[in-house]
Amino acid sequence: MKFKNLKKLSFKLNQLRILSKHLKNQEVAAVYNKFLQNFENISTLNAMFLSLILLERSRAIVVQQSLLDSLKPRKPGEKLKKATAKEEERKLLWKDALLKTQSQSYLDNFFKEVNTNIGFSPGLILGFQNFQLNLLANIWTTFEAMSKDLWKTLLNNYPDHFYNRLQKPSSKTFMKEEGLVGKTIPIGLLAKYEFNISNNLGDIVAFKYDLGSVSGIRQAFSAIFLQKKSSLTFLDNQKLKELEYSRHVTVHNAGIVDEDFLRKTKYKKFRLDERLDFSNERASLMCNAAIQVGIKLLKYCDSQLTELLHPKDK
Repeated sequence: MKFKNLKKLSFKLNQLRILSKHLKNQEVAAVYNKFLQNFENISTLNAMFLSLILLERSRAIVVQQSLLDSLKPRKPGEKLKKATAKEEERKLLWKDALLKTQSQSYLDNFFKEVNTNIGFSPGLILGFQNFQLNLLANIWTTFEAMSKDLWKTLLNNYPDHFYNRLQKPSSKTFMKEEGLVGKTIPIGLLAKYEFNISNNLGDIVAFKYDLGSVSGIRQAFSAIFLQKKSSLTFLDNQKLKELEYSRHVTVHNAGIVDEDFLRKTKYKKFRLDERLDFSNERASLMCNAAIQVGIKLLKYCDSQLTELLHPKDK
């Protein structure tokens, strides 16, 4: 991973920020605000980490330049001084360079090479790789939480509109689950919400859906909006799916590629048992997929809810 690529890891937050002007429903807007705040927090961490890298790199460059200056001959014919770097490895590198040549052009080229590779601490590179994987995991979690909160919010606040929809034949998951068909609800489930389901319908039935995956999220929203599987196509986003799969590998397999990841992504760059290491361009695409699909989901729910509550308002 090269230093020059680090600054390309960026979020398209402006697209998310302006969404607030277009949402009509206050419950949807409340979910949106948390979604936006979480992304603002994540972007702050990203900026802080890159600032630390820039600071470390600037310090390294100053040290390297100082060392180079001390190694240059003061007068024609004067021998070069020996390297004085504290780190044994770096001292050997400098000494080897001095033995090779005393030309100014070599010193210039050597400094350029050091500045590009040696000066940029391998520890920071590894740190950035770990940071990137955890960043992707956090972004998926943010999208997943928003989707789940949005789904539950719709059912909790508008149970009269959505309860009957969940009992339609198209909502197969709901119909098949014991205890949630018709009037039969387990006592323990009712007790958890103090026997009040009027404002907790979403909380009660959420666990019946897989709201932790792209396919499950699509199924859950299709159920309450009575849509076919071919609808909500914006959720069928490959970069968003890669974000989901990378989060699973990071959290459950320490960032090591497994067979499930290879099968689902068909990403030829990675091999089995290798460590995940996305280019910053690809990581940015995955991050922004969560933002863009999140925007579309919020807008879709806001539009559908507005039409449901106010059918005459267009």
